[in-house]
Amino acid sequence: MPRFLRLIINIVVLGALLLISQQVWAQDWRPVRGGIPFGISGIALIEQQTNRLDFLIVHDNKQKNQGRLAIITIKGKRQPEYFPLNWPNNTELPIDLEALTSIPEKTKSSFIALSSSGKAYHIMSG
Repeated sequence: MPRFLRLIINIVVLGALLLISQQVWAQDWRPVRGGIPFGISGIALIEQQTNRLDFLIVHDNKQKNQGRLAIITIKGKRQPEYFPLNWPNNTELPIDLEALTSIPEKTKSSFIALSSSGKAYHIMSG
């Protein structure tokens, strides 16, 4: 088989695979909120039940009036629900949160959020 024909066949097969992959990815994509201030920079599981997932998320916002924390609830195949949380008044407002992880504890949910400057914030929920 000539090299040119082999190249054409490879390009067609690769193009078909990429098209199929994009269609599969698009089916799994579930937007939560629109706009740059609602971009999610960190996510951690709070609780998992039979047909429900609750996640704590952080936003990498920099302005004073922009959210830093929220909870996303996913129930079955329904659209995710977004619940903004207020940053605690007694804690310095972080700038540019970039990551979030849970800390295993027996009695309550506990998390650490990290800013781009390297500062860590301990977050505890209910």
